[in-house]
Amino acid sequence: MKQNSLSAPDIAAVRSAVQRFQRLRAGKTTHAALVDAVGVELTQQSLRLLVAAQDGQKASELGRATHMDAAAVSRELRRLENKGLIERSPSPHHHAGVIIHLTEAGRRTREKVIALREGHLTQALAGWRAEDVALFAQMLERFVTDLQATPLVQNETLA
Repeated sequence: MKQNSLSAPDIAAVRSAVQRFQRLRAGKTTHAALVDAVGVELTQQSLRLLVAAQDGQKASELGRATHMDAAAVSRELRRLENKGLIERSPSPHHHAGVIIHLTEAGRRTREKVIALREGHLTQALAGWRAEDVALFAQMLERFVTDLQATPLVQNETLA
């Protein structure tokens, strides 16, 4: 596939939009609104783990799904357990493995967060044409896939 020549202003526009999106998703205001809506004080990492958690999932799988290292996963799972949102049990297949089980409170909290995020997206996209939403989803998926597949290398002009 032939690559297009990309202009510096186009790259800068994408970078700027990505940075704004990242700040919005990771911002204290967004996090505070989520925490307020679910009624449980959680760190951003704990919230990310809880949303990604599937009942009966291995802690290692949860770490891979959230791109968190084992130490961070363990620390945040302990916080979620202390809040009564999950229970951990030893894996029957691996002596060092842990299986995560959502408690009823954990399921309710997870559902609230997901519903809040879905509602927010629905409202934000309400003025969009269905075709534009579908194209945006397709392009965003392609963008994320390409970012994951592209190694981060030092620019030769900066070396």
